[in-house]
Amino acid sequence: MTLSEVKNKLNQLEKIYFQLPNGEMVPNHFHVTEAGKTTKQTDCLAKDQCGIPAEISKKNLSEVQTTNACAPGSGCC
Repeated sequence: MTLSEVKNKLNQLEKIYFQLPNGEMVPNHFHVTEAGKTTKQTDCLAKDQCGIPAEISKKNLSEVQTTNACAPGSGCC
């Protein structure tokens, strides 16, 4: 979405609300520039559109196979 498209959509709205990543709504008395100051984390709501996988697979270190590991005392680490 381009900036001009965002501006066009905003002009069609009577009210706008901002929701923080933790689910809380930004209070009405906040200025738009203050909304970003309330948290240092932002969240993409369209992850599937920007290549971020929906779920990250977690592995235990014991499950990760190493092919070229250093041996203790070999001096390679």
